[in-house]
This record gives sequence, C-alpha cells and structure tokens, in this order.
Amino acid sequence: MNKEQILKAFSEFCNTHFGDVATEEVHQDVEVRKSVDEMERRALFVVLEPQNPDGTTEDLHGDWYDDQDVVEACRSFNVHCQKANLYHNTMVDESVAVIEQSYTSPSTFDITLQDGSSRTIKKNTWLQEWHFPVKAGDSTWDEVLSGHFTGLSVKCGAMGYLLEDDK
Repeated sequence: MNKEQILKAFSEFCNTHFGDVATEEVHQDVEVRKSVDEMERRALFVVLEPQNPDGTTEDLHGDWYDDQDVVEACRSFNVHCQKANLYHNTMVDESVAVIEQSYTSPSTFDITLQDGSSRTIKKNTWLQEWHFPVKAGDSTWDEVLSGHFTGLSVKCGAMGYLLEDDK
C-alpha cells in the first residue's frame, strides 16, 4: 500500500467507527501517534502554555501564565505528582493511562495534528505524552480519538488581584 491508500483506508475506518470526522467541528489540539500497521495509543497534550507577550493568551478561566510560571508548575508536578487522573477527582490506574513524558518545550516548533492541520507550540509550553495501554472494557482511548478528551488541565489554587490603572 502507498501512503495515499493508507490515508484513505484510515479515513474510511474513522468515518465508519467515529462518524464523519472530516465535517465534525471538534477542536483537537492533540497529536495522536501511530505507526503504519497499528496505533501506538499515545497522545501528546498541551498542559499549559505561556502568555503571549501582547497578553492575548488565556486559559479557559481567563487566567494567564508567564514562561517561568509554566516551567515551575511542570517541575513541581514532575517531582510531587506524576499521576494521571480524570476530571480532577479520579486517579487513573496505570492499565488505563500512563504519563510517559512531562516537560516544557525548549523552543518554538510546529506539530502536525491528527486531522493533518498544524499547530505551533510555543517555547516553554508544558507538554505531556500519555500512553493508553489496551484494557478490556476501557473507553478512554476511544474518547481521545473521538475528540472528547482534547487536553489536560491543572487543578491548583490561586489568588487573584484586581489591579487599577495608574491614570
């Protein structure tokens, strides 16, 4: 089989088992790794990315992080936690998901996503690569492929301050 035949066969498989993936409006910033013969069941997720210098990057809660905040959060997680959980309340058994790598990017680079589009990863973005071993009855990997699980989240406490402009 050549590359085009493999891509066509994979698209048909995805459309048969997961719906018309070409037309679904799923925002998926996850790189799913696969070999030619079978999926490796590994996904690369963005955990936190630093704020743009112009202040335009925010997380889902409207918070932002500078480069040093992201690097320190990653280091703290790697030393004190290194455990996967779902929805901040259920620790995941290693037969379901394993965090294989957790690091901050040493430079800015582009990756190709599952849908063929590209995404720029900024320097000092916290990334994690997870492996989803085969386990009977577990649907976690299927939820990654379907776009239900599209990223990771950091559960942490913080105190916000309202700053007034000097006018």
